Amino acid sequence: MAEYPGLFASSAMREQGLLCERGWEGLIREICEKLKGTDAVFIEIKEKFGQLRVYVENGVKETERYLREMEEKSAKVCEECGEAGNLANSDGWLFATCEECANEDG
Repeated sequence: MAEYPGLFASSAMREQGLLCERGWEGLIREICEKLKGTDAVFIEIKEKFGQLRVYVENGVKETERYLREMEEKSAKVCEECGEAGNLANSDGWLFATCEECANEDG
């Protein structure tokens, strides 16, 4: 996401990068577009409990509210391919998947 250097300026993001699958890249780009030009800086972007989690510093309440909405939206987007999906549970592990990817993973 080189086109958003200000959002990815934290040392934590430079060191660890994105901690989620490529299927959520579209959601992350949507978030970047919304937050560019603000003071927000990503601290961590990862998957947790089958949803995208985005943590920022310098975020205002509106930013935090928007990020929670995007977390909810991510539960309906396949982590692997980005197609429409739903939360699934495999032995207590939650993940967002589409039917095709779920069938591939067995």
